Amino acid sequence: GTNYHEAWGKNHGWTITYWQPAVQAANRRTVTAFTSQIPVDLLFQDQCGARGSRLDFNPASPTPMAYVEGLLAMNEEDRVRVPLGTEHGWDRVADNQVGLFGLCGGTVPQELTPTLLKNTLPPATWEMEPLAAWLMHEKALFWLHDLGGNTRTRRALAWQLALGYNLICRIDAASFATSPQERERAAGLGLLQRLVCSRIAGAPLCAWRHDRAPLFARTDCAPTEGRDDGVVVAQWGDVHCRVNLGDVPREVEGVRLAPYGFHIQAPGLLATALAEDVHTIRIVDRDGREHLFRDGLSLP
Repeated sequence: GTNYHEAWGKNHGWTITYWQPAVQAANRRTVTAFTSQIPVDLLFQDQCGARGSRLDFNPASPTPMAYVEGLLAMNEEDRVRVPLGTEHGWDRVADNQVGLFGLCGGTVPQELTPTLLKNTLPPATWEMEPLAAWLMHEKALFWLHDLGGNTRTRRALAWQLALGYNLICRIDAASFATSPQERERAAGLGLLQRLVCSRIAGAPLCAWRHDRAPLFARTDCAPTEGRDDGVVVAQWGDVHCRVNLGDVPREVEGVRLAPYGFHIQAPGLLATALAEDVHTIRIVDRDGREHLFRDGLSLP
């Protein structure tokens, strides 16, 4: 008979049940606003893929166990009107959502996860295995977390390419106007997204190998340090990816990669960040045109 109070920073509110008619009406008004008044290509519904189950004794709920089912029902209804994206995600959510933002918290370096699982787990006991990608990569588009996924470093970019993610470039207007480096970052990431990540997005994961042996062979850093995670070799549809997740040049399948460099190849596509020029990314597109640019990203 009591309410669930919630707080996120300075924001306070109440947990609600979607089975309640007034809640359904409010959500439908919101969807209408973003499909007719301010139409969007993808409607982001925060937390739909992130919330856990709660006992819901609202009389409108079919059972006390139907809290999450109410969120799924909302997704099923809204997807008919506009493509949807949400925070995090899981298999049932992926049935209805086009975009999943954040399926790798604690494993991939980003702004909202300063402490990684690798710093608490014994180094020899684990390797990355992208279960979400095996299950859902050809069914939904993947991004890092909507708040913490801003691509600012070569290390973050390397992880996103290894995991088959799309890129996020967030820049405030003042910085974009005054900072040539920020404009360079936006242009470089835009080109990578359009020519490279778009080829990986929505493709099935066909092969995956995370090799941490190069990390264990180093004598200048501990395996728990953040700057090195070995290498990843992955196959997304017809796109073959070699990615260096370390801060030193490294040979992967005969290709000498830059620190946090990569070699991505597919019919009509070659994208590289090689050891010969650590700050340059080279892309050859379907028409044979070569794009050389500095991406504006920092090397941590």
